[in-house]
Amino acid sequence: MGFSAPEWLASFVLDALIKFVVIIVVYALANIGPPPHPSILYPSIFLAVGFCAFHFGCLVLGCAAAAAFERAGIELRPRFKFLLGILFANVLFAAILNTGWALEYTQAGRSIFELSPPTVAFVATNLLSVGAVYVCGSILQLFKRS
Repeated sequence: MGFSAPEWLASFVLDALIKFVVIIVVYALANIGPPPHPSILYPSIFLAVGFCAFHFGCLVLGCAAAAAFERAGIELRPRFKFLLGILFANVLFAAILNTGWALEYTQAGRSIFELSPPTVAFVATNLLSVGAVYVCGSILQLFKRS
């Protein structure tokens, strides 16, 4: 039980779109006032696509880590292996993101505990995009069978 190539592409596009919206909303809330200037849109797009590509790199590594159980002789159901790969990927994503931000924040004299909300928000956007495509794919499979 995994994604097909179109489902991975749909998940990537949805993930980038969600991250773009989150970045624009955070920018708008941080700068209370008029809507964001169009000059902020291009860097936001690149930032969203960058986070999205980083997440999908972590997904590749997470799925490879989940497949390593089979090489060790531990048989897993396909659905469980897929979910385990997503779990590994998001733990890796959060750990790297939080570590990178912690290195920057501790130099500025801030507390590391301030980093948890943004990290959790980015992991939630990861799970939202993959989960939405998974649910839509499952519903389409039910319609194809009947």
